[in-house]
Amino acid sequence: MSSEPLIILGIDPGTIVTGYGILLMDHTGVKVLDFGAIKPHKKAPLSERYVSLFEGVRCLVENFKPTALAGFCGASKFQVQSIMQQLLGLYSLPEPEDAADALAIALCHLHRSRLQELIV
Repeated sequence: MSSEPLIILGIDPGTIVTGYGILLMDHTGVKVLDFGAIKPHKKAPLSERYVSLFEGVRCLVENFKPTALAGFCGASKFQVQSIMQQLLGLYSLPEPEDAADALAIALCHLHRSRLQELIV
């Protein structure tokens, strides 16, 4: 494993709710730095929702300075919430559901990066 800490920003994109999860992997293991959702006003025009989502993601990138960004997920929301709770040692299911998806995306990317380091 690399000695450089990795900060992964996982995103579960959507125009109503965009979930995000931020993980840190260092020599001590994986830690959850933050998770949540960016929720533009539902009745706002699509163009305004895009601006709101862009600003939310920009703020996350500026605050956490991730070394990688990952997106997309495919299991049921409850399955992902349960798995993330177990794997990341969370006391409760990560809410909202979109945040759990984003954590899963970030964790998958993190493990993929680790595997590539071992192969190279």
